[in-house]
Order: sequence, then C-alpha cells, then structure tokens
Amino acid sequence: MNKGFVLRFSPDGLRRFAEGTKRATVLRATQAARLRVGQLVTATVAGAGLDRVRLPLRIEQLHELPNLGALPAAARRVGVRLADFTTLPDWPSYQRAASRGVPGAAALVVLAPAGPVAGTIPDKPIRQRATPDSIHGRSWHRVTGAVTVHPADQVHDGDRDELRTRLAAAIRAGHPDRDDVRVLAPVTDALLRSGRCGPAHLGRPHRRRLARQLEPALVWLAQHGLLTGDGPDRTWSRDLLAGLRINHDDRPPTPNNTTERHSR
Repeated sequence: MNKGFVLRFSPDGLRRFAEGTKRATVLRATQAARLRVGQLVTATVAGAGLDRVRLPLRIEQLHELPNLGALPAAARRVGVRLADFTTLPDWPSYQRAASRGVPGAAALVVLAPAGPVAGTIPDKPIRQRATPDSIHGRSWHRVTGAVTVHPADQVHDGDRDELRTRLAAAIRAGHPDRDDVRVLAPVTDALLRSGRCGPAHLGRPHRRRLARQLEPALVWLAQHGLLTGDGPDRTWSRDLLAGLRINHDDRPPTPNNTTERHSR
C-alpha cells in the first residue's frame, strides 16, 4: 500500500468507509494529480497518527472537476449519490462544507476498502491544538522574510480579498493598455480563484479555457514584478503576499515529506 498518500476523515467518515456506506469524496486537483485508478492509499482519522488507526482504500474512479459546482451532475453521471459522500441533507450543504478544503479545481474520487481497519476508530473527533493561524487542521504561516513561498501553497480564505485588492492596485499602477486588460482580467481572476501562490498549479480546465491569454498575461505580470521566479516556479511577488497567510501542505513530496492531508 502507498502510505505516502494519506486521506484524513472524521471518525464517522472513516467508519462509514469501512462499512461501505461512504464511497466517495472530493480532493483538490493538485492532490488528485498524484493518484491513479487502482492505487491503494491510506485513510485515517484527522488528528490521529497512522499507528493509531488506518484503513487501506483502493481508488475505483477518479474524475476531474472544474470546481465543486460541477459535482452533483458528475456524481449522477458516474453512479454515486449524495449519501455516498456525506450525511448532510443536500448538495449545497456538502459543497459549502467541502469548499473549505477544496476551493477551486477538484476531483471526484470513488474508493472502496482494500482491507480491514487497523486500530480503533475513536468515537469523537480528535481535536488538534488551535493556534491563531490554524484552521481546519491546517497550519498557516504569515509571509515574512523568513517564510518561503511555493507555487502550490494555498492562500488563506480570509486573505484572498486582500490579495485581490493588492493585485488590482499593482496592475493599475502598471498602466496596462486595452489589449493587456483583455488578457489580464480572466487570467488573474482564475489565478486568484485557484487560491494558489503560483500559476503552475492552475487546474487543467482553466488552462484549456485560457489557452490564448494565459502566457501573455503571465509575461506581463512577470515584467511588472507581480510574479517572481521562472517557469513552473513562478509565484506571486513577496510584496503582494507580505503578511498574508499561506499553507505549505500541498507542496510536492520530497524524500522526507510524502504525507497528504484531507479533512473531509
């Protein structure tokens, strides 16, 4: 089993997977890009170590979504119901809850147990110690001179409006002409909606839709100092991100860090 990819659920969610009454979940597109049909992953309880409780799951289906708005229709097409995802009463409730961890491009994932539960599933959620910059079990870091920035890093939901405001002001200061605005507007909107610190992790549906505008817009942003770095390593400039909160959990795995987190 690939223990490098770990999905974290509530105790009830893990129990329902083990019983077969929960069959599906949603992941961020950046997570799903590392998965394939037939792959084995490990599920555990959020806040618990793998030595405490774990369940092997096999990926049976994997479907890209441009966003969670497309989830109900996609679920119908592939034969899964709302009850296969959640005990919430309707799709809007589930979409709102899931969007906290999956704010942009997503994937619908159907899974099945590939073995028994190891350990004991707790009766109640395991609460992690809360900190001022901690939300939904994720660690947030304010961008200062000592904090590194990676294109996959997620910008905190509460800071995205500030980033949008800063970017709009910086673009106006660059005096773009009408043609520049035509390419910048849809691209910067897609980048901001993705919630990521760099364009390399913009979902494929957005890339297809913006095929003609994407590269000219990125070149303009780089020339005006709003993107820094080269190629896939480009990120928003530190001036744009200064003081905002970012999360490092989705960085590509290294030999010393191969764990994925998912809190649904």
